Amino acid sequence: MLVLQQDLADEARRIPIGDVDVIRLGRLAADTERFANALRRFGWLATRA
Repeated sequence: MLVLQQDLADEARRIPIGDVDVIRLGRLAADTERFANALRRFGWLATRA
């Protein structure tokens, strides 16, 4: 989670200065979606316990 948070913060600093890389942003979006899916699964599992 901390790595994803740092990656998001890095992108937030890059975008205003025009350092936009769509491939890097795509990878970050995919990583974010995988993390969100994992949180959903964990939440679902936690409600089953």
